[in-house]
Amino acid sequence: MRSARPITTLLPRFEAEGVLFAAGPFRDADGSRPGCGMMILKVPTFAEAHSIAAREPYRLRGLRTNKIMPWQLNEGALVEMV
Repeated sequence: MRSARPITTLLPRFEAEGVLFAAGPFRDADGSRPGCGMMILKVPTFAEAHSIAAREPYRLRGLRTNKIMPWQLNEGALVEMV
């Protein structure tokens, strides 16, 4: 099993830069992780999202691919922590 350390050190940096809203793995119904997850980024352009994804350690090592998709909040409320 590969270490998650590279991504766990990068995500706090993305958060400090103000571009990471949330990140985490998906779970199957039994609680196991299927090996994929999601990052929600706060960026104004696809180009910036692609630039951030390109710095992701597992992508750099050829262990992961990223799919950049726009997301629209329709319901609910988001509160940013200060």
